[in-house]
Amino acid sequence: MTLTMTRRVARLLMAPGLGLIMLMSGCDKVPSRKLTDPLASEAVSQSAPTWVIYDEDLTTGGGAMLLPESANQELLFGSKQSAHSGVKSIYYSWNGGEVFDTTLGMQHLFAGFSILVGLNSSQLNTVPAKNLSPAGFTKVTFWARGSLSENTILRVEAPDDGNNKTSPPTLDISRSQLSTEWTQFTLPASGAIPASQFTNVKQYATFLFVFTQPTGTTNAGEGGYVYIDQITYEK
Repeated sequence: MTLTMTRRVARLLMAPGLGLIMLMSGCDKVPSRKLTDPLASEAVSQSAPTWVIYDEDLTTGGGAMLLPESANQELLFGSKQSAHSGVKSIYYSWNGGEVFDTTLGMQHLFAGFSILVGLNSSQLNTVPAKNLSPAGFTKVTFWARGSLSENTILRVEAPDDGNNKTSPPTLDISRSQLSTEWTQFTLPASGAIPASQFTNVKQYATFLFVFTQPTGTTNAGEGGYVYIDQITYEK
């Protein structure tokens, strides 16, 4: 997949704290066990109060991709090192080293992963989007624990239509907010996600480490690690 300069990349360069690009080449990760896609009929039941995207395993029938590509990162679905519920969680780490991006070149400003409707990055623009709006979801919750290095935040975007002209709902989690103890987070931090955001979902959730370059230096950060569990769409 070819990355082109988009509004989200431009916003990253001009204003730290704003959205990042999701349409980029990446290393695909397909979990070892797939469950039947609960969204095969284009929407979950309107009576369902929640839909769990990940708990012990990815339940979407889709896959994931590393962003912008795989260097200096590790992504494990079904890690048994730590879990909030059951015995498995998602583990992601980035050492802060350079990751190639076709617009920025070798860069150390961000890295992460996205949970996709399709199986991999090549299907991002070809697999039909999911319409989840009839279910009436208004927020996304998840549990996380981990550690971030100085000047690094965890940014969560969900849901996303994969359109560079739109910005997905975003939650920024600071270094002090992400502790080694399991903590539940809610996106958005206040209010509700508009129903329109759930009508054309191509990326269920994206988790990014974003590094703010200190003034007057070009040194890379040291990244961090995070365990993520029980990612859930809720009313």
